Amino acid sequence: MIQRSTILMVLLLAGMLVAACSNSETETAQPFVRDCSVTLSFHAPEGMVPSYVLARGDIPGGDAGIRLKDADGDGWYEAQVSPPPGRYRYYIYADEQRYTDPRNVLSVLDEHNDEYSLAVVPDCSAGAMRLLEHSITDGAMYARVAVDRAASGAPVDPQTLKAVTNTGVSLRAERESETGYVLLGADALPMGKHTVTITGKDTGGVALEPLSFQFWVEDEPFDWRDAIIYQVMIDRFRQDGQSPVCDSGITHYCGGDVAGVTSAIEDGYFASMGVNVLWISPLYDNPAGEYPGYDGERMYEGYHGYWPEHSRGLEEHFGNEAEVQALVDAAHRKGIRVLMDLVPNHVHTANPLYLDHSQDPLWFNHPEQDCICGSSCSWGDDIEECWFNEYLADMRWGSLPVIDQQCDDALWWYERFDFDGFRIDAVPMMPRLAVYHLRHRLNAAVGAAGEIPFLLGECFTGGQLGRDTIRWYLGPQGLDSLFDFPLMWSLQSILGKGEGSMADLDREMALSEQSYDAPGAVMGLFVDNHDIPRFLSIAAGDDVSDAFNPPPQPQMADPYRRLMMALTVAFTLRGAPILYYGDEVGLAGAGDPDNRRPLPREADLSALQQDVLQHSQTLGSLRAQLASLRRGGWVSLKAEANRLAYLRDSGDGCPAVIALNRSQQATSLDIQLPEAITLNASAMFDAFGQPVQQQGRNITVVVPPLGSAVLYPVSCVSQ
Repeated sequence: MIQRSTILMVLLLAGMLVAACSNSETETAQPFVRDCSVTLSFHAPEGMVPSYVLARGDIPGGDAGIRLKDADGDGWYEAQVSPPPGRYRYYIYADEQRYTDPRNVLSVLDEHNDEYSLAVVPDCSAGAMRLLEHSITDGAMYARVAVDRAASGAPVDPQTLKAVTNTGVSLRAERESETGYVLLGADALPMGKHTVTITGKDTGGVALEPLSFQFWVEDEPFDWRDAIIYQVMIDRFRQDGQSPVCDSGITHYCGGDVAGVTSAIEDGYFASMGVNVLWISPLYDNPAGEYPGYDGERMYEGYHGYWPEHSRGLEEHFGNEAEVQALVDAAHRKGIRVLMDLVPNHVHTANPLYLDHSQDPLWFNHPEQDCICGSSCSWGDDIEECWFNEYLADMRWGSLPVIDQQCDDALWWYERFDFDGFRIDAVPMMPRLAVYHLRHRLNAAVGAAGEIPFLLGECFTGGQLGRDTIRWYLGPQGLDSLFDFPLMWSLQSILGKGEGSMADLDREMALSEQSYDAPGAVMGLFVDNHDIPRFLSIAAGDDVSDAFNPPPQPQMADPYRRLMMALTVAFTLRGAPILYYGDEVGLAGAGDPDNRRPLPREADLSALQQDVLQHSQTLGSLRAQLASLRRGGWVSLKAEANRLAYLRDSGDGCPAVIALNRSQQATSLDIQLPEAITLNASAMFDAFGQPVQQQGRNITVVVPPLGSAVLYPVSCVSQ
């Protein structure tokens, strides 16, 4: 039975100053006319009582200054204006100080890097539609849509209403006479993702602004808190079902393609690990030929996809557009979301955008190419404007031409292939306004109602200060998720290298829980990725500093056991565990590019690698079945030099206890469950088959050397 899910959607994100139709309609539905006025806002810093507050800029009246007033004494100064449709730069001027509007996250920079708030005013001469609710029951979809009338007040003409899915299915569409709402319906829709577009006219013959929204027909409603993400580097994953072969060397194309990813979807490879989200490497057409690497000695091809030569072109090595669409369609049929790696920070100097605008300071930072990160410029002080290298031109994200271009390109990829969101590359190398504009444009175009695009950002950082930086980009108007780099570094250090104490890891997990709780983020939990050495080689104690002196695939068991411990942590904390391709089979590797070795075929795995694969599959299956692992609270139970235990509980009677043993000897670990925890009456069982003794809430489990245990009530998981 397909479960019913009803989602109430608000068209615009709360607090974003994008002039729009605030809705005062009730269920009795008095006709509501669009209001495209703009509210300009300012809140005085503590201790400041301004003698005047003005809005200045391009907005009509901004030359002289529009006065803002605190009408009710709450500290908020406001003014409401009704400019013609368009986009307007403005700033707040109070007591000779310049500010941006705190209620408006959209902003731009001028040629002097002065920041302006940006008001986006729609055209109220056309009516607009809003999705109020939709539900799915046994494949049938029902939706209710409000129509906000144009300034003329003309109601919708029900004879002109049309609602069609992206697969060509026409929906029933009618106007409810009592309320004026538009009702939509469709029967027996197939499993997978659907996009509905509604069009119509008012009785004056003026076309309504079209409304598109997306929804899924699936066995269980999906929640990003339940995500298990698999990172695919296309060139290194599969080719014709086989492992790619790097005949020309690790810095060149090895032959993996989009069709190889599709074959893995179809044969259940991802499903065997509980994976329900794919993050695929960039698909952009990259320049042909070789380019120097950071060492200045070796030449590279753009096999990774991070050198966009054509911002809307597909790299021919990976496949054609039909094959990309086949991948997405196959994933959606299996209930798998797909994120594409978006590269908005830079383009290759062979990109037409650079060729056409290379000397324009509004398009590119340092058009004279005199600011290379880590060379002629600092990674710290100049990170938002330095170039990765001399052939990757850094785009000047504060200017409107770049904002429009990069947002349009992102929207093209999203709509062309029906992706479910993006992993966003190099977030700290752009001003924060970049993520706000990307979020606004994607939501306004295709995701403000129904299924909202998921945005996972990369903020390469570390330590607790790194968590403060990460939090800066999170929120409903910014990113949904970023990678938890601070926790990853701790896993590598404490579990991989054996440094410090397991109590240190306990503190790091507590800090992660506290740091990201307020923004409600679904943090990415991982043990390594394509930019750093493989966890396995770090755990083996190999020299990972030279990517061209590759460490061997370890023959001893210890590094594999350390990797499995780290994966256990990643799969048993709140957030979204991310498997970088090859981690599930214990692939070795130094830094880039050695950490991008081809994925071996399952038939070629050693017994130790098979153990890691089975461990990954067990963790994925367990996480999919236990809500406590995905959404439950975290409680520390034991934190010692080499032993650690913690509890995950969601209050459903199915808590999970995770125990780790970092020592070289097996240990018998005594654990007492807190009285406040609701416990299913059945006995506790270890997912990895270790013996468990239990007397009420007192539990003893034997944890093997460099091993882990995940305990749960037997009746809570199908064996």
